[in-house]
Amino acid sequence: MHITATEAKNRFGSICAQAKKGPLFVEKAGQIDTVILSVDQYRVLQAGQNTASLAKVLQSDLLDALATRLVMPLATLEFADKVPEKLCPSVMVNGQKLRALAHYAAPVPVRSLRQMVGNLSPQSHLLIAAMDVVISGV
Repeated sequence: MHITATEAKNRFGSICAQAKKGPLFVEKAGQIDTVILSVDQYRVLQAGQNTASLAKVLQSDLLDALATRLVMPLATLEFADKVPEKLCPSVMVNGQKLRALAHYAAPVPVRSLRQMVGNLSPQSHLLIAAMDVVISGV
């Protein structure tokens, strides 16, 4: 959604509520100047920056025609040392132990994804169980 800086100023409370549904692009002089994100989307971005931008694509290959992919960020253990194992299981990627952050799973544009660095297929049961925790709380 695009809004003007004046709209953002005058309707800040409702703008914050709308940002929880998706990013808001604030325009000044007809150009995008600022993006307002929910804290959850911000944390996804931060997690990516703190983990050398590793993520597991969760989306089925049957949906390859879409412009986005559902991804789960992967974090170093130092970053994720106080998270529940069931929600954030430990996975091995090229000999490195990482945590899968299921609660930060989010769609990202395909163009922002880089080359594949490993295969987590043998550990997919852990990722599926973690997404079950996110969705059902169990």
